[in-house]
Amino acid sequence: MGDYDEDELDQHLTEHEIDAEFERTQSIGNAINALYRAEQIMADAVAAERRDRMIAEVLDQISEESTMSQPIPPVPEWASDTLRRLWPTLTDDDRAALIGDHDNAVLRETAAQLRHTDSADSLGAQPAGMFTIDSNPHLKWHAERFEEPWNGWVTPVVTRETLENLFADLADGDYSPGAVQEDGCVLVYMPDYDDGDYYIEPDADGLYHLVELGWTFDKCD
Repeated sequence: MGDYDEDELDQHLTEHEIDAEFERTQSIGNAINALYRAEQIMADAVAAERRDRMIAEVLDQISEESTMSQPIPPVPEWASDTLRRLWPTLTDDDRAALIGDHDNAVLRETAAQLRHTDSADSLGAQPAGMFTIDSNPHLKWHAERFEEPWNGWVTPVVTRETLENLFADLADGDYSPGAVQEDGCVLVYMPDYDDGDYYIEPDADGLYHLVELGWTFDKCD
């Protein structure tokens, strides 16, 4: 018997035999189609993953180039030598925080200076009297005069002796809120304050303006 091609084979098969042959091979055809679809899905997934990875790499490169191209803000004039060396290594947020802290300190100092009175005869000065502190109203000290009120609180001007007595009265065990040093400068201890300890100095008459402490004082009899 000679070889038959598919068309010739179909001509020698009855309709019933053709249907039977189709049913016999249908599962194979379905498997081939499923395999093709699976391969297509995998190919699409790999292509999508490669595309996403390429996009991420491009975005990272753009971000890096953008960061590198941004100029570093100039070092502030008030910066110490150490800060000047570290300035290029700081983040923008760190630089902004340092500048903000310094500006706030300057504003506090300026506001305190504006409330200062040079003498008992100065505009805004009030006569001498006794004062207390809001947290310990049973304690009293003498003020040589009072300056302009601060947020509703009085602002005493005191002698060195009075300030030393105030620190001693407010001391708790080994802790004292401040100390008057030999040169007359006052070191105020602020362990929980962002800017840390700070100094206040006497005026030309040797008096201390307690508004610089930022504490809440009241007048009393």
